Amino acid sequence: MTLATATTFATVYRTIGLTLFALVAVGAILYVLVNVLFAGKAELGSEIELAANRKPYYPDEVLEGPKLDRSLTIALLFLAVLAVGIPYYWVMEPARQENAADGFGNRFAHRGELLFAATGDNPRALNCAGCHSGLDGGVVQDFIRTDSEGNVSVVDWRAPSLGSVLLRFSRDEVTFILTYGRPGSPMPAWGIDGGGPLNEQQIQNLIDYLDENTFDPAEVQAAAEEQLALYMEADFEDGTPVFGSEGEAMFNLGLLDNFAGGAYACARCHTTDWSFAEVESETDDDGNFIVDRESYEAATENSGCGGAYGPSLCDGAVDRQFPDPEDHVEFVTAGSEFGIGYGTSGQGDGTMPGFGLRPPEDGLFWIERGEAREATAGMLTPELIDAIVDYERQLTSDGSGS
Repeated sequence: MTLATATTFATVYRTIGLTLFALVAVGAILYVLVNVLFAGKAELGSEIELAANRKPYYPDEVLEGPKLDRSLTIALLFLAVLAVGIPYYWVMEPARQENAADGFGNRFAHRGELLFAATGDNPRALNCAGCHSGLDGGVVQDFIRTDSEGNVSVVDWRAPSLGSVLLRFSRDEVTFILTYGRPGSPMPAWGIDGGGPLNEQQIQNLIDYLDENTFDPAEVQAAAEEQLALYMEADFEDGTPVFGSEGEAMFNLGLLDNFAGGAYACARCHTTDWSFAEVESETDDDGNFIVDRESYEAATENSGCGGAYGPSLCDGAVDRQFPDPEDHVEFVTAGSEFGIGYGTSGQGDGTMPGFGLRPPEDGLFWIERGEAREATAGMLTPELIDAIVDYERQLTSDGSGS
């Protein structure tokens, strides 16, 4: 049954129900009028006219004739209404339930939309859209950052795309991120358990909004490939290519122009200070990037050798964790799961996203009619993941392997 059909059936069902209710209500009112207001006369005095409770009722021939026939006819009519109405109610119940689930889903997503909005759009707005540029990925301006040595600096922080966040993280993983935030970044803890202002229902509503507005995987993959082509055409001022391989370009996708807020970039987690690194670049008449070598080399000096959230991938660390390259590919494709082992000795904490596979989800009655969702295509094609893995497996801390 399609949504349109279910909605139509539910509307017809509601109309019939209201009509039956109206008929019963009118009948009750008429009964009151006939039997209470007009059945008796005003009492004139003691014994001048018999009291209502002393008046003789219908004789037996009337009671067992016209009166009984009239009562049986009314009962038969009501029985016919019940005989038709109850089965019809049963037939329409699935459509009503589906329509109710759609109603819950729409209301939840709308509440999430109000919370997600930029400051000033409505009283509930939390400014998620202001930092993340809607769902496309943005920049947090003038973030005051304190490093591990206590030094304070003001930076512009890349905020990743949230239109694709559920293509790389599961709902439970996004719930954890929203609840506890990202320490050391502009992303605060929003959930009560993490010290924030939102309860579980509000966190869920935010995720419902993101779920309803998740980008199409095919479009996301096409955007990545298109942007990769631009990056592979990028040159330094002397005409030499900026990126030596597609894997290196994908690893740093978003560094030159903040594409998707760095959502595709492995370097965002695996390279120190990458999220706010500034690379000077401009475009020539053909639309190709011309990049300042000094600022680029400063931003990628320790490329892949460890960042705020990701371990070092340099100097054989990847080979030791994943002796078989196919295991490495699988890990980048599917990401980590909380408590589940990976590689030689790794244990997942859910913070490593899966770039090639949208995680499966358990059924939720207000989404997809409660049906569990299988894993589907993710943000990157297998070919792009292979290129990233090839690049990561030859990273060195002195840059000789990259």
